[in-house]
Amino acid sequence: GKQAFQIVFRNNSAEKLLMEERVKKELLEVHNKKLKSEIARRIEIESKLNKSIDENKLLINEVHHRVKNNYQIISSMLNRCTTNISDPASVKAIAAVKNRLVSMSIVNDFYMDAENYNSIALVEYLRKIYQNFIRENGSESTVSKVSFITKLRDVVVDLNDAVPIGLIFNEILTILYQLVDKLSDKFCNFVSLKWQNKTNLMF
Repeated sequence: GKQAFQIVFRNNSAEKLLMEERVKKELLEVHNKKLKSEIARRIEIESKLNKSIDENKLLINEVHHRVKNNYQIISSMLNRCTTNISDPASVKAIAAVKNRLVSMSIVNDFYMDAENYNSIALVEYLRKIYQNFIRENGSESTVSKVSFITKLRDVVVDLNDAVPIGLIFNEILTILYQLVDKLSDKFCNFVSLKWQNKTNLMF
């Protein structure tokens, strides 16, 4: 009639490990679902952004084409004016306006072609203005006495700096063109374009 006691040893560590693994698996599944949802959301956002970028590029190109067309229209109007005017001073003034217009249109071309809209190759830009000016206004004496030489390399400027620099350069060419017959080989006229500091160019 004595009461019997039975002692049972259970391996709780194995059950505990199985429980922990089960909990970890459930947490990983939940986390995986959240990640999939986040990835899908980001893919959708990226798709919308790419679409928006493409639309903006189309709009920018359309604006540039319209600006270029406006330059061409104004240039044609100026050409038409010169055919009806015989006064040399008036013709000269219209030609000066046209040169300034061309300088601005050249900026527009560089702006369109640049990979970075905020980086315009300065030397190429000024050289193109010079070549266009000589083609439109130059004579043998101009070509021989007014030349474009620079030691600058790989200098880029943004649109806000490119426009005034181009217009200043155009004015300098205009002045030199007006004085070209008075220039002698005994002296040299030059324009210096140098760094004022680390970030600013100065004529």
